[in-house]
Amino acid sequence: MTKIFQFIVVVAMLSPLVARAEIAIRTSLLFDGTDQLLENRDIVVDGDRITRITPHGDHFDIDLRGFTVTPGWIDAHSHIAARIDGEGNYPPPNQLGNETRDEALLAVAVNAWRTLHAGFTTIQSPGDRLDGPIKQAVENAGFPGPRILTSLDILQAATAGSQQEVRRYVEQMEAAGADFIKLFADSHGELSKEQLAAACDEARKRGMRVLVHAWGIEAARRAVAGRCTTIEHGTELDASILSEMTKHGIYYSPSLDVPVHYARRTAELPDPAVYTSSDRTKMPQEYLDYVATFRQALASGVPIIFASDAVADTHGRNADEFVWRVLDGGQPPMAAIASATSVAATALGLGDEIGRLAPGYVADIVAVSGDLFADIRRVTKVKFVMKAGKVIRNESNN
Repeated sequence: MTKIFQFIVVVAMLSPLVARAEIAIRTSLLFDGTDQLLENRDIVVDGDRITRITPHGDHFDIDLRGFTVTPGWIDAHSHIAARIDGEGNYPPPNQLGNETRDEALLAVAVNAWRTLHAGFTTIQSPGDRLDGPIKQAVENAGFPGPRILTSLDILQAATAGSQQEVRRYVEQMEAAGADFIKLFADSHGELSKEQLAAACDEARKRGMRVLVHAWGIEAARRAVAGRCTTIEHGTELDASILSEMTKHGIYYSPSLDVPVHYARRTAELPDPAVYTSSDRTKMPQEYLDYVATFRQALASGVPIIFASDAVADTHGRNADEFVWRVLDGGQPPMAAIASATSVAATALGLGDEIGRLAPGYVADIVAVSGDLFADIRRVTKVKFVMKAGKVIRNESNN
């Protein structure tokens, strides 16, 4: 066992991840993850599952009255292995910077810890080989991180090869333990319509999903033609593409925070915790263009899932994305939270397990102070996190 995994095991042992036989959580405002707001309910958790939701009874163990309680949040695009190395650089996926592998893994573990404590109990990471060890540490050693789905790698034009080689890549990634396939349709060279179709067809045969990075409209057209699962970014989507996506059940995974968190490296931008739409003039032009596409997508009815595209130095700030989508993008607060709960869970193939507060579902629970639906900025004030019945964070008395 390497030193880093000895450290991870020690952290897991010291973390307050004890699941009692039965826990009653008292709430005053509960969002079930779909479209239901319930008042004055107790959530009863036994082991890692919710067993029942009832009117207030005689007994409770955790008091979350005065908070908005929701299912644990799901970030469908979070680069958990993105980090800053010892020289202040940003190593590309599957490469080490000025760091040892153990130092890199430690940075990834810190990212995972921050993400979970920010209310994100599940993430999808597209994708880096360093995701694998942290995923195993979370699943097998009890390390306090989110549930991780990973592609482990990214297929780009330079390495894609023939259609047969693309199919072989999908087969190899499945054998390596990838949960899904991530493709770059543009930005890093262009994958052809035939390559995309081969990847998505092979993945479907194997019960795997395909996320397609497509900034431009032509890349998005090729991905839709291949019936891929999700279009990532899609800043140039138009009404015709959105209509085709809706028709074929292809998810849209925008990340309005992308131009914000990159611009923030060199400029001071408004704080989402106190952001108002009057601050929009201080935001990058690329962000404003992205917001316009998001508004068009929202009006089209295409299924939209939550995705922050968290990178180095933004893990734990994933929830900023909610603020941009609601205050500038015009998404209703309840729909924004649903995009990170039941909608995202369905998109990830986990709709029967997570993303809802209902009997039989995994007990992933988040609480923020006050009425979240009156002020979406409260996503930055997470006070309680439970993952699979285990209390991760509880500042409900603060």
